[in-house]
Amino acid sequence: MVHSQRKGAIFERKIAKDISLWLTDGERGDLIRRSIMSGGRYTVAYKKGDDIYRDQAGDLSIAGNDKNVESFLSWFVVELKHYKDLQWDSFIYGKSKTQSVLSFWQKLVKESKKVDKLPFMVVKQNNRDALCILCTDGLYKLHCGDLVNFVSVKYDCCIMKFDDLITTVKWGSL
Repeated sequence: MVHSQRKGAIFERKIAKDISLWLTDGERGDLIRRSIMSGGRYTVAYKKGDDIYRDQAGDLSIAGNDKNVESFLSWFVVELKHYKDLQWDSFIYGKSKTQSVLSFWQKLVKESKKVDKLPFMVVKQNNRDALCILCTDGLYKLHCGDLVNFVSVKYDCCIMKFDDLITTVKWGSL
């Protein structure tokens, strides 16, 4: 368990840096950080009826002032997952196992609706490229439909390579 938690934390820091660099056109890699308790701070407060930590929903939050970073995090709740096996067949068979990419996606969609944002998920399975999962509205918001490798109409998700997204889409032009 310790190894998988460490692997997840390393992945979260890497993606936070990659997104920060993407949003600042390569200038700053330190403007996004891991959220306190990986978004747990928001979850605990929400269960108590408090919406004060709304901007802490998801795995990433703002670490410095930048209009592009603020804009991105005002649109999206970001969730990051790195697992040995993401059980991709859950999308095909519709069985949302506890640690499947489908169960992670469904949970993120619910959380995103609570804070009136769009879901943005980056997942990585061992020995595979990181992938970005967006809903249709997120896809249109980022103008990246030509990058999509897989679509599930049933679960409203579009999947593409994360590196393709951050190297192709120019945030400043959106």
